[in-house]
Amino acid sequence: MKLKELLGPRNTGPSQHAPGERYVPTLIKEFARSESSDDHVPPRFSSWHHDDDANKLICDFDFASPKLLARFVQEVLVFQEDSHHHGVITIEPELVHVEVWTHRLNDVTDLDHEYANELMNIYNDIIEVFNVE
Repeated sequence: MKLKELLGPRNTGPSQHAPGERYVPTLIKEFARSESSDDHVPPRFSSWHHDDDANKLICDFDFASPKLLARFVQEVLVFQEDSHHHGVITIEPELVHVEVWTHRLNDVTDLDHEYANELMNIYNDIIEVFNVE
């Protein structure tokens, strides 16, 4: 199940949260609080860049905890299977390095840019949902 599905539709009345505030279900808030720490360090994120020599899109995703990293990798693997397009993923402590290109063409295509955008969305969702105060 994807995080977007967990968030579900906004089914609360206006008295339950401030105008303009993003709705996050109580269960997710409670789980996120149990995951967070007082000495939270904001994640470092470098945007996707095109490596001209290797002709690939490359990005490093940094995580404050192994649990967040694992959630990201799990969501990425589900997305890759659903889209039938796979990147090369290298996992290090607190870091996921991703390279993507269309192997058959040995070039970066629109499909690779869509892949990159979706991984950014997955990353932002995980950081936003699990860093709820």
